[in-house]
Amino acid sequence: MVRPVAPTQPHLGRLRVERQHRLIEELRLAAGRHATAEELAAALRVDVRTVERDIARLRDIGLPISARRGPGGGFRLDVPPAVGPVRLTPGEIAALIASVASVGPYVSATARSALDRLIQALQPSADRHLPAHTPAHTPAPDAATRHRVPTTEERHGRRHHQAEAAGRLGRR
Repeated sequence: MVRPVAPTQPHLGRLRVERQHRLIEELRLAAGRHATAEELAAALRVDVRTVERDIARLRDIGLPISARRGPGGGFRLDVPPAVGPVRLTPGEIAALIASVASVGPYVSATARSALDRLIQALQPSADRHLPAHTPAHTPAPDAATRHRVPTTEERHGRRHHQAEAAGRLGRR
């Protein structure tokens, strides 16, 4: 059973979602090999028990994570390297957009790419051939940058600069 976050502490829910996204990405980047709880904990900068709880939550909702004990054991994300097209209803797309927006689309390049694709899917068909402001395919971050989480200033700086520019335009 998935334990909900207390309504008085919604920030904890956001932290959990960001951490679980990073955990899924770590498992995906392991490319089919088993990653130990210790390796995952070090990569996420949390304790082993947190990794184990997060994996249990992800498995409870149906994410295919296998576990193997002993030497060479650990956790592995059992998904194909490429996934075929998924047909979603506009309501399902809206739910995913709201979820990504609540976490923050700048948490990772993958989240931003997913958000761009979802928004583009809701555009009228005549507008779909127009390039989005961000490429639909954002390459995976390299090993040196994949663990880097953007700072609050980086995540919110763009909005600040837009607001600042709008303020200057409004004064003319």
